[in-house]
Amino acid sequence: MRPVAGILFDLDGVLINSEPSYSRFWRHIDEVYPTGVANFAETIKGNTLSTILSTHFDAAVHADITSRLHQFEATAPYPPFDDTFATLKCIKDFGVKTALVTSSDNAKMANLYRQHPAFTSYFDAIVTADNVTRSKPDPQGYIIAAKMLGLSPAECIVVEDSPAGLEAGRRAGAFVCGLATTVGADRVSASCDLLLSSLSDLADAISHTPPFPQTEHVTAK
Repeated sequence: MRPVAGILFDLDGVLINSEPSYSRFWRHIDEVYPTGVANFAETIKGNTLSTILSTHFDAAVHADITSRLHQFEATAPYPPFDDTFATLKCIKDFGVKTALVTSSDNAKMANLYRQHPAFTSYFDAIVTADNVTRSKPDPQGYIIAAKMLGLSPAECIVVEDSPAGLEAGRRAGAFVCGLATTVGADRVSASCDLLLSSLSDLADAISHTPPFPQTEHVTAK
């Protein structure tokens, strides 16, 4: 048992409520260029664009899909959840290091920062799709983020909502907290160490019940 040293956050579905609009976008893409994958929009959550394209689409349509996505992201709203900034402030005030680990690329993040100019001030490190070569569920992004904070993944909590992200956190060796904002509590609880009903639960755990559980029971896969 010891206090948590770092918290590594996913973005979409964890800090910003963007998943519904992204689901609509990818369902439309699946209609234009059918993949044959059941629940395609849900299946790809947590993956980088390059992984989505190389896995599911012919190279001849990559440019069109990329253009459509960038047009969508240029004007899409990125609303934070009601407790996002209060939670991040609480965690920073508690002295815990924070990092953002997202499958979004730098172009999308620039649009997010324009909408929320103070967003970057809540994080000690930010890892985007442009900083990794392997998409979630590979743990690369979380391993890089922990290193940027000067920590090992075992000293960190990962906060995720997608199956791919939850697996990435576990494979990194972190203590994984799951939010049922995207795929439902049943699927999230099966893949995490602690199920959260909201980000506020995480703030309460860090503020009122340190030390946070040690991660000996988490086995990297």
